Amino acid sequence: MAYHGSRATPQNLGVRGEGSSAILTWDRYTCSNASRILIYRKEGPSNFTPGPCETGIPASSGFVQVGSVPVGTDIFRDDRGGLGLERGKNYCYRIYAEFPRPKGGASIASAEVCLNLQGRSAVLTNVTVDRTDATNGAITVRWTKPFSQSGFIPPVGYRLLRSVGTAAPTLVFTTNNLDELSFVDTGINTLANTFTYRLEFFSNAVAGPGSAVLTETSTASSVRLEGTADVSNPSLNRITLNWTYAVPWNNALRPTTIYRRDSAPGSQFVQVGTATGTATGAHLSIRALRLSPCAKDRCTVIMWRQTARTAIRIYPIHC
Repeated sequence: MAYHGSRATPQNLGVRGEGSSAILTWDRYTCSNASRILIYRKEGPSNFTPGPCETGIPASSGFVQVGSVPVGTDIFRDDRGGLGLERGKNYCYRIYAEFPRPKGGASIASAEVCLNLQGRSAVLTNVTVDRTDATNGAITVRWTKPFSQSGFIPPVGYRLLRSVGTAAPTLVFTTNNLDELSFVDTGINTLANTFTYRLEFFSNAVAGPGSAVLTETSTASSVRLEGTADVSNPSLNRITLNWTYAVPWNNALRPTTIYRRDSAPGSQFVQVGTATGTATGAHLSIRALRLSPCAKDRCTVIMWRQTARTAIRIYPIHC
């Protein structure tokens, strides 16, 4: 057993899958003066090897805290905050003990354990603004088909809900056909609003009446693009573009390409710049983007986001 002074390293951490959850167990902690056990998760194995005097888990290891339990507890269920873990991903865990103030401190982290959830989850992959309009806007939403080696217990199906801002979500589509993997949302105001979509895949936990319903959830937003003219030096004909999103895929894997066209009939889109994004839910800004001269209200900008999974078109704005 490894020790840091009188602070033992948690021993025999193990993990097993149960539905869309990970069940972690470990030996009950031996130091009675500890206050709680902190649980950390990372997608994929880490290269973190704590030194003999390195306590806790540094942020540089890639682990994030997903829970904590009193020190006398020796089990924890990770269900991703009720959303369920995603099939097809490899989840790795470590734990360590925390000690109360005034002395405080932490133990050395446990050994790492991993769980590979077989199959594939239903995940949103595309939220594309097809038409920008105050009353007749349209957005195409796409998702992946779930897969489990053991199959799913019916009834199964999808529910797609839409919300604007902090308003309660509204059901816009439902089906029991698992091969239906897209929906076109029409008659909405895409000119003024950003929409958030929540996909729910549902199935029964066990066969027979009275079964609990298992629900897996994926959320993604449309992308909001704003443009601001640089009034400090009008001769530069320069605008700043800002866009926001909250999506389950990683927008940092590929750059964003920005195109512009004049509103004159027959004009073509021309690439005017690129920008590197960040991970999900980021806020980006392109500054000092030099544009060729254009008359006020005659320059339309459109952006095309190329991600690891799909392309997302962002609606026009006027400079």
